[in-house]
Amino acid sequence: MKYLFYGGYVIIGLIIIIDLIYSLVYIIKKRKQKEKIGLNKILNIVLYFISLVLILLFLIVLNIDWLNYYTYVNSAPFYTFIIVRSLEFLLPSVILLIICLILKTKKVIK
Repeated sequence: MKYLFYGGYVIIGLIIIIDLIYSLVYIIKKRKQKEKIGLNKILNIVLYFISLVLILLFLIVLNIDWLNYYTYVNSAPFYTFIIVRSLEFLLPSVILLIICLILKTKKVIK
């Protein structure tokens, strides 16, 4: 069961690396063609990458909490740890994704 968690981390880590490589290739192609890259596009890429990293950190920290959780020592059930970590990592990630969608639909930042 423990190896299933690590496999998920590897898959999400690979998705983040692939997205980062795709973003860097896009920026390099635009620079070679001497085209301007809009501030919206760069900001969209950076915010999307940060939100993916936050999701990965949520999984890693939650796994560490699960490994360190003892039912006899902690009076709180484990789902309270999940709720706290969700507010800590997933809520900012969702907010960043919403900002990405708003920037994608908006044409120019003024």
